[in-house]
Amino acid sequence: GDSDSDDDGDGDGNILIPDESYITDANRFNQSICSTFYKILMQPTEEMQSEAFAVFVKGIVDFLQHVQVHSGNDGSSCGGYYKSKTSPTIVDYTVIPWLLRLFILRHYRPKILCQLENNDYMSTNDYQKLMEYITRMKELPSVQKTLWKDDDDLIAVYERYATGTAESQVGQAVRSGKNAHDI
Repeated sequence: GDSDSDDDGDGDGNILIPDESYITDANRFNQSICSTFYKILMQPTEEMQSEAFAVFVKGIVDFLQHVQVHSGNDGSSCGGYYKSKTSPTIVDYTVIPWLLRLFILRHYRPKILCQLENNDYMSTNDYQKLMEYITRMKELPSVQKTLWKDDDDLIAVYERYATGTAESQVGQAVRSGKNAHDI
C-alpha cells in the first residue's frame, strides 16, 4: 500500500503517517533534535555547545507537548506517543534515536547533561515525561530491534564527532556551519 497506510511494523495496523503534517513535523524535529545533537558534540567551545543544547532541549520540550497522555483503566496517567494515545508515528521514530543517545552527551558533555538532569533547561514535569517516554519507546519491539548491544561501542563511534575529527558528510557539514539534516 501507500505510505499513508503503512503500519508501525508490529502488525497491529497502526498508521505510521496519519497525514502529511507528520512528515513536516518529522523534518522539523529532525532539524531541532538530530542536527543539534551533532552540534552539541562538535562545537569547539562550551558556550557554543550550551547554545546548541538550549536549541536541542527546546526541540525536545516542543515535541513532548505533542506526546499524548491519557487515563489508564485504573485511573492512573498513561503516556502515549506523538499526537497519539495508543501507537507511535513517524515522528516518534524520527526523534527516539537521539533521545536514546543522551548517554553519549552525558559521556562527552557531562556538564551540559548535568544541567538537564538538574532541570536547568526544562521543568521537572517535562523531564519526568521525557524519561517515561524514552522507557516506553525503548520497550517497543520495533525499537528493541535497532538497539546497540554495548553503550561503550556507540560511545566510541561518536568520539570522532566529540573531538571534531569526523570526516563523514555529517562531520564535514557541521564543521562548516551547516546542519546534519541538510546533507
